[in-house]
Amino acid sequence: MAVREPDANPLLWKVFAGLGAILVAGYFLLPSTDAQDGVFPLIATLGVLGIALGMYLNRPLPTAWILLLIGQVLFVAGDFIETSSAAIDPPSPSSSDLVYLAGYPFMILGVGALVRSRFPRQDWSGWVDAAIVATSIGVVTWILFMAPVARDQGIDLTGKMVALAYPVMDVLLVAFAVRLTAGPGHRNMSFALLLAGLGGLLIGDLLYGVADTGGIYQTGHPADAAFLISYVAMGAAALHPTVISLAAPTTKSSSGLSRIRLTLLAAVSLLTPAVLGLQRLLNQPLEIPVIVGGSTALFLLVVTRMSGLVREVEAKVQELDEQGKILRSTLDGRKVLEVQLRHLAFHDSLTGLANRVLFTDRLQNALARHRRSHELLGVMIMDLDGFKLVNDRFGHAAGDRLLEAVACRIEECLRESDTAARLGGDEFAVLLESVHSESEAVMIAERIIESLRPPIRIGRQQIATAGSIGIVVSAADDVDIEGLLRRADVAMYEAKRQPEDRFALYEAGMHGHLEVEMGELAGKAEVRRS
Repeated sequence: MAVREPDANPLLWKVFAGLGAILVAGYFLLPSTDAQDGVFPLIATLGVLGIALGMYLNRPLPTAWILLLIGQVLFVAGDFIETSSAAIDPPSPSSSDLVYLAGYPFMILGVGALVRSRFPRQDWSGWVDAAIVATSIGVVTWILFMAPVARDQGIDLTGKMVALAYPVMDVLLVAFAVRLTAGPGHRNMSFALLLAGLGGLLIGDLLYGVADTGGIYQTGHPADAAFLISYVAMGAAALHPTVISLAAPTTKSSSGLSRIRLTLLAAVSLLTPAVLGLQRLLNQPLEIPVIVGGSTALFLLVVTRMSGLVREVEAKVQELDEQGKILRSTLDGRKVLEVQLRHLAFHDSLTGLANRVLFTDRLQNALARHRRSHELLGVMIMDLDGFKLVNDRFGHAAGDRLLEAVACRIEECLRESDTAARLGGDEFAVLLESVHSESEAVMIAERIIESLRPPIRIGRQQIATAGSIGIVVSAADDVDIEGLLRRADVAMYEAKRQPEDRFALYEAGMHGHLEVEMGELAGKAEVRRS
């Protein structure tokens, strides 16, 4: 949410709070209660003016602060009525009581509007926490303050209803204040001042209730300080520039239990049994129905809260499990991809045979092994005859199918320890490990030539093919990789010159024949160009 730049001077709230603190301190230095009665509503009015000025300058959430302003105005009106009738013995309840009580719903609704704006999501865990606190305080309030009033025969029904309405309103306000505090969101100086204002009101009601019940209240009581601090703090909260962020919505959940929050909930949950023990110790009559009802309500609220936490944990576990599955699937997919990439890096994509890189690597390893064992190894190079004509006549797709079929027939003729590779185009290679003699290599070459004799069916066509194979068999310490491949190449070109066998074993004199033939071909090409 975009936050508007405030118009208020950032020092204004400090001046206001400082002036309010001086007036509150001066209130208790006044020489007479009459003077105090006259000054009290003026200080309260200052707090109301602070709220109005802060709303004008800072433009906070209008709904919430209009309601809070109305509540404060009603409280101030009650103060004026109360102090103006101080010299007269007012009826019980007095008109000031009705005005005071009318202000509480507006205060509660104002805090509720802030809660709704700050927490737009339906988050019931915060309300359950507020209900736990309100229930505990409500039970204690009934036992300590409301029950004696209810049993007092000297108070008529109307007086009892008014007297009991104050603690009920306080408990409701506590619930909304706890809900506002329990959730996440902006916690700035305006937030702290607002809580100080609400806390001052509640503490003032508590102190006044205790003093009034004991018949010891008089002007200048500490309850007055709490009420005056409440007025000043509310005005300062509205004047502080950060008030505009109080209603900023948050998407975070308030369902978690921090250490402070858990301690607070545990402490307020123990209030009821603590008061019960205190009553027992003082031999006071026990409010068994209220205690049983409050304890039952607390138990149900705590169970509800814990079940919410359990559901949240289960949801988190399920979410983590889903994320784990996704992660495992991703890792498995990466492993499969790595295997595929490794396969593509070392294998021919068309035939699935080893490519030149893998063939060279295996040949190098074979040479290293065979140098130690002094065994023979063989290399064959095969070139398909007339493959270009197949591509020209039937198309490259048919040529690819032909290469795939040839690769399968070559593999069927080899031993398990041998390696077949496609070096590129229509050129294939075979690595023969642990060859005992040249005749063993020749026998494998004959099998390959024989396997290529039957025509290969490509679609509706029967395509005849043949290959020319050059064979070299050598001790590993006689030659290197380049030498083996070069000799196999020479033997393959020699095989192409033969009309029948279509394979040839490398012999030392083949190099000379190949050079002569290459020279003749070069001469013919030169004649054509000229």
